[in-house]
Amino acid sequence: MTKHTCVTPERDGLYVGYLPAPRSSKRAAILAGTFLLVWIGSMSLVFAAMMRDPGNATWDSGQIRTWEGRIAMTPYPMLISETDPSDVRLVVAMGKHGVHDRLRAFDGAHVLLEGWRLMRDGRAMIELAPEDNAIIMIEPGTGARPSAYQDPKAFDQTGEIVDGKCYLGAMKPGDGMGHRACAILCIQGGLPPMFAYTDEDKTTRFALLVVDGSTTLPEPVLGLAGRSVRVRGECVQMGTLEVLHANASGITIK
Repeated sequence: MTKHTCVTPERDGLYVGYLPAPRSSKRAAILAGTFLLVWIGSMSLVFAAMMRDPGNATWDSGQIRTWEGRIAMTPYPMLISETDPSDVRLVVAMGKHGVHDRLRAFDGAHVLLEGWRLMRDGRAMIELAPEDNAIIMIEPGTGARPSAYQDPKAFDQTGEIVDGKCYLGAMKPGDGMGHRACAILCIQGGLPPMFAYTDEDKTTRFALLVVDGSTTLPEPVLGLAGRSVRVRGECVQMGTLEVLHANASGITIK
């Protein structure tokens, strides 16, 4: 008589879908799962450590504020405080747009503006609210214009062309190659081009960039946004605002 041996999944490690999994398969699954979780956690820590600091920029989009001052349109729309003329704040519209058309009629006027604050390292910007009553005239324009608080100084630094709104808080990070396409669209839409660089004291600084007399960048310079570039020109301090004047020929890839 032939003797038949019964094969059981639990004893022989044979996997059958409708029967309980063999002990060896359970152990393998637990070991593989544990290794995968440890590997994912470790790689997450490695990638997090490799990421650069996006900076301390803030955007108070949930808190509307009111500012008082005098409008100046040159070299870029800005509000200059009546009580502290050194307090200069660039003004932008919502989205990827400048506010030139809305503020042009108020050039030189004493106004109240309503909107939201963006800020990075002490440099503040106003995002103007879209309603018509976000601009209230106090006194008509007097023709007053902001003046530089120092003679122009020669400038020669390596850094990055960024769009001011994103860099000051609308995006984090608001610089680097990953943000390049957004920076180009924002600057094309009328947002202020800025040059971010590190000075001799290892302090990150950023200046309003004026190229060939305008903040509307020529195409060759616009295409350099988000890349490491060298800028040679002249820099002046307009209250709290640093303004960098350069020719297109003075901006080159580093």
